[in-house]
Amino acid sequence: MGAICGFVDLKDNSASKQDLQKMSQVLFHRGPHYQSEYFSGGVGLSFRTLNSETFYEQDILQTKDDKIFFAIDGDPFDYEKVIEKNTPKLNTSTFKYFKDLYKKNGIDFIKKLNGPFSIALFDSSKNQLILGRDRSGQKPLYYTQSNGFFAFASELKALISLPYVEKKIDLKSLYWYMAGGYIASPRSIYENIFKLPESSILIYDLNDQTVKLITYDEENDAAGNFDNISEESLIAKFDEILTTVFAEQVSRLPEPIGCFLSGGVDTSLTLAFLKKVTDKKIKTFTVGFADPNCDERPYAKNIADYLGVENYDYEISENDFTGITENMIDFFDEPFADIGAATVFHAAKLAKKHADVTFSGDGADFLFGNYDLKYLYLFYKLIPTFIRKPSVFGLDFIFNTSLVKKKFPNMPIKSYLGEDTFFDAFFIKWKKDELQKLMGLDIDTKEGKYYKVFKSARGEAISNRILKAQYMTYGIDGVDTKSERINMANSLNVLNPFLDNRVVDFANSLPLKFKYKKMYGKYLNKKVLYKYIPEKFFDRPKRGSGIPFGELTNKGLKILCDKYLSSDKLKREGIFKDVAVVEQAIKSYNEGDYFSGHKLWTLIIFEIWLERNSKL
Repeated sequence: MGAICGFVDLKDNSASKQDLQKMSQVLFHRGPHYQSEYFSGGVGLSFRTLNSETFYEQDILQTKDDKIFFAIDGDPFDYEKVIEKNTPKLNTSTFKYFKDLYKKNGIDFIKKLNGPFSIALFDSSKNQLILGRDRSGQKPLYYTQSNGFFAFASELKALISLPYVEKKIDLKSLYWYMAGGYIASPRSIYENIFKLPESSILIYDLNDQTVKLITYDEENDAAGNFDNISEESLIAKFDEILTTVFAEQVSRLPEPIGCFLSGGVDTSLTLAFLKKVTDKKIKTFTVGFADPNCDERPYAKNIADYLGVENYDYEISENDFTGITENMIDFFDEPFADIGAATVFHAAKLAKKHADVTFSGDGADFLFGNYDLKYLYLFYKLIPTFIRKPSVFGLDFIFNTSLVKKKFPNMPIKSYLGEDTFFDAFFIKWKKDELQKLMGLDIDTKEGKYYKVFKSARGEAISNRILKAQYMTYGIDGVDTKSERINMANSLNVLNPFLDNRVVDFANSLPLKFKYKKMYGKYLNKKVLYKYIPEKFFDRPKRGSGIPFGELTNKGLKILCDKYLSSDKLKREGIFKDVAVVEQAIKSYNEGDYFSGHKLWTLIIFEIWLERNSKL
């Protein structure tokens, strides 16, 4: 949906306009249709956009008379209403709207914006560069600072294109990547490059070259209290909010309108409301694997047929898997190994052929509850180790029987229940003891972002604390990053109504009993959904979009292991201390432990990244 980049060079003014243009060109895929820039006195700003977005053909220099310059990545929803409410009059251009809002409210104007955005503002009269990121963290923003030089960009590749930026691997970031498959903000794979966290404003003062970070409030004070409201009233309220949000977003779009469709609750609800608010042509897109445990195409087709919309599908092959593995670094610039990346890539590629704007249901899991990990937390808290450890083996045997596996096809019991603490269970790739041997690092679990967010939410119910920690780690830095970066690699404009501020505030105000019922999540979402699509369509096991390491990749993963994970190669690199840990994982995978495939795939992607960045 666009890109921003820029720098401030106060050291020797060696950064040039050509450097700015190079950064922008590196981000061409994010906004191939339009680019605008500002460069003066060692300060440069640039943005790119698609022709379907608000800032298409808007010029950064439109506000030069006020010595204020904007670069924006994203498409803030209903910004005109915000401006009408907060400024005395409207001007004609979008950037002049934002100028009025900034002049009246200062940096607080960023808090008033709704929807996906990252923003850069240079106020030359105050000698300040201001960066901001939306509360849901949908739009990425990286930055670096050293000795009078400050630079920022929507993607890492633009920053590291500059010769002035240091590129040294952060081993702690690598550790957390190996544990979870992604790197949570504010870290990046490089020591001195950081992600601006969600709901954050950064002020770089050119006068004293200092950086100030501000975290703004996450929830709207007017969100409401629903403790004493009936279920029927809440269902009606949620329906009303979704109808309003969808109608506003659809009204400005040309047809056909795209919609990702998995056949699950979130994407089906998205499609149902698109059908409710518009008569415009809608096309849906579904991808999956031949393995039925990782394929929701039949379910998606049923939903599309019921609602009378076109459905396009694609089956991911062995060659597709190998290709996406070797090219993921081009999308993410740093190691990233979420198992849904292959399906998202091919879904975005498929959608781009048929629609310029596509709707997504990402994010609802973390707002309205997917499944309640409170019971997992209490399992670790209340059951002694000498009882818990043996019980894991029995449960693992039960969940691997054919009858139970049909209901729970992707349930890694040992990973969930076989750890020393609840927080260690979130080492979903390589385990803590393996990483200690492999990397020679003994990092306290309490240093992880998940633990810190959970502990910071003291006073809230356990389920809410866990859900919040999931959302601010895997939700933003995993799911949202995956979708945003891959969609942008395909120059696809994707809208997500579930991350509209009104929906987020409503979700944050819901009592837990309307998120979880009988250990199943998204209770209220389902109640609204069943008004439009019969419940019988969802009475089935969840398949998801994971990679079938035991079937499709049986050949492909072995080829990749031979190419990237030989012991001699790992020893020459010198990053990993005990390569016998990798040898054991390969042996386990070959013997049928397909959850070892997740570990190996994570390491393979790092090795590909390292090979592409061999000059580090």
